[in-house]
Amino acid sequence: MKADRKRLRGEKTDLVSQMQQLNTTLESCKGAAVRPSATSSSTARATQGTPPSRGPGFPCEPWVLC
Repeated sequence: MKADRKRLRGEKTDLVSQMQQLNTTLESCKGAAVRPSATSSSTARATQGTPPSRGPGFPCEPWVLC
């Protein structure tokens, strides 16, 4: 019982650390996705109705962390 608690506490700590790291990574990717307003409005019109893909606004593959 105590060993299970200790193991679960360690797993919880690892998961919290991973979540913090993921949040930091997402924030950095979010900052990299900001485009100048002149290009973003023309790009938005050009890609309206299509799913987002790699490009200047999306530096990473959707399943890859930056």
